[in-house]
Parts: sequence; structure tokens; C-alpha cells
Amino acid sequence: MAGKRKKPSKAGGGRAATGAQLLELAWDLENEPMTYAALRERYGISQATAYRRIQDLQSLFGGAVTRTDEAGEIRFSMPMGSSGRFAYFSEAEIVLLREAAKHFEASARPDDARRLRAMSQAVLDSMPTTRRRKVNVDAASLAEREGIAMRAGPRPVLDPELVSRIRQAILAQKTITVEYAARVSGTVKTHRLEPHGILFGHRNYLVAFYAQDTTRGPALFALSSIRKLTVETEAFVFRDGFDIDAHARQSFGIWQGDPIDVTWRFDARRAADVMETFFHHTETKTVLGDGSVEVRFRASGQTEMLYHLVTWEDAILEIGPPQLRDAYLGLLDRIRRRLRDDGAGGLSGVGSCP
Repeated sequence: MAGKRKKPSKAGGGRAATGAQLLELAWDLENEPMTYAALRERYGISQATAYRRIQDLQSLFGGAVTRTDEAGEIRFSMPMGSSGRFAYFSEAEIVLLREAAKHFEASARPDDARRLRAMSQAVLDSMPTTRRRKVNVDAASLAEREGIAMRAGPRPVLDPELVSRIRQAILAQKTITVEYAARVSGTVKTHRLEPHGILFGHRNYLVAFYAQDTTRGPALFALSSIRKLTVETEAFVFRDGFDIDAHARQSFGIWQGDPIDVTWRFDARRAADVMETFFHHTETKTVLGDGSVEVRFRASGQTEMLYHLVTWEDAILEIGPPQLRDAYLGLLDRIRRRLRDDGAGGLSGVGSCP
């Protein structure tokens, strides 16, 4: 016989059971069969309430609630783990999982997309049949009205096997040896590394420290430039205080360096676009008297700032500090010279975005 709780639930009378009360009952029935008398004693409820509680549970979990008759005594039980079906997910949350899978697919991350789709299906499978059908239909209807805007430009293909090996090394805290090709010269060098994370974006990077080297900070290695990766047996300890999210937030984009105090002023005709654009976690925006907008933030990643500024065309009015302005004008000058010298030959000599 199930023992009485020290503080029985206050759920008697004719009130309908709450979700928490039904979940509590489901957990108990997973651990031991209970009779109506045991329910009355454990929860401090009447016979009529105990009967309604079982009916509500059967309505929610269906055949998962089993009934047996032993020597004239009716007992109820549930298979272990079946209470997980109580989890509530809305149509919008199912769509969110599916849209995230689309995003990963569009970002050349098919392995992660497959995992998200499997997760979405697992969530649906965990629901009672009636609700699962409704959520699936409604989610499909929502999905028809939502999509992923593809970012123009090339995206490197992500090798799922390479990512899997890096993740295994990170979880096991094992050093790795990589053969890495320099992007410009193509020279291949071998590095012994302590992997600390992966940064996904327009390009995808391994974040790692050089093994047994405490003099240098974290370095970035483009996954597309890793020719070979071997997980070693040598263990390492994660560097104290390293946080990959905090590390990424320091920069405008991916590349790290010494942070600078940035000031950009945009023409009033693009003010609405500027106000709707997220530039950096430290940003402040000020609408000036002439309607132009001044954006200030502190970050590293000057090269990526230059490429971003080009997308604003002639809407950029001021650039600070001076070294960033000079670098931007130098980039534009190199583009002009290349186009003038090569005609329609393109921008092959300007450089490549990191």
C-alpha cells in the first residue's frame, strides 16, 4: 500500500485536476500500481475525486494507463517514462524547430539539420494522438507562410564528419593534430591544438589554443582549410575563464584583435534602416539634429567592418577612428585601381573576406 504524503495535495471537491496534479499522479503510477483507496490516502481526496483523476489521466495518456484486477481490487499503473508525453509544445514551437533545421540546411550544416528534424518529430511523437494531429496540421499551415531568406554569396560546405570529430575531442578534452592549409599561399602546416569550441557563421571556425603553450591566446582555424584532423590520446584542461560567447562578442564578426572605439554616421535617408540594424553588443545609436544617425561601439575585427561598410554604399557619412577611415578609403582605392587596370576583370586582386 502506498504511504501517505506528509503534505497531501489540496485538490478535493468537484474541481478539475490541474496539469501539475495529473503529472504528479502519472509519476507515482510509473513507480507503483495504486488503488482508488491508495489515491484517496496519498492525495487526501474523496472517492469521487480519485475516480475523476483517473478518468482525466486516461483522457490525457490514453492506453498508457493500465488497469488490472487482482483479487477483486482494481489497480492502476503506467509504464516508466510515459509521463514524458505530458510535455506541452505549441504549434509555433514546432515550427521554430523546423525553421531552425531549414536555417542549418541553408548554412551547409546538414547533419545538424537532420538532428533538429529528428527532435521535432520526437516532440510530436511524445504528444497524445489527438493533440499530435492538431499540432502537426497547424504547424504545417504556419510553415507554409514562413521561410528562410537565403544570404547571397558563397558558403563553404561543412564536413559533418570533421565537426563530429572536433566535438568528440572537445567532450573528451583530447588534443588534436591538424594539417592546416594557409588560405593565401596554400602552404600546409601541422599544429597540435587544444580545441575549445566551434564558431558557425558565414565561415566556420575551430577555436583552439596551441597545445601546452600558455603564452598565446585562442586562435581561429577555418574548417574548410583543415586538410586532416586526428584526435590524440593526450588530454588537456580547458583554459580558465575562456567563454566562447564572450570571445565572439568582442569582435565585429569573427576575427579577433585589439578592440577600437568605432563611430559611424549614416545619412538621414537611411535612418530607419540603421535603427533596425544590429551592429554590435556594445552599440549605442543617436539620432542627430539633421536626421542622420550616429552609431558607436567598441570591438575588434577591422577587416570585417570594412566589408560591411561597403554594403551601405554612399549612406556612410563619417567613419572613426581615423585608422579605420583610412583603411576604408584604401580598400575603395584598391577596388578602383583594379577595375581601372583590368576593366571588367573583376575584383580578384582586392582580397577575400575572412
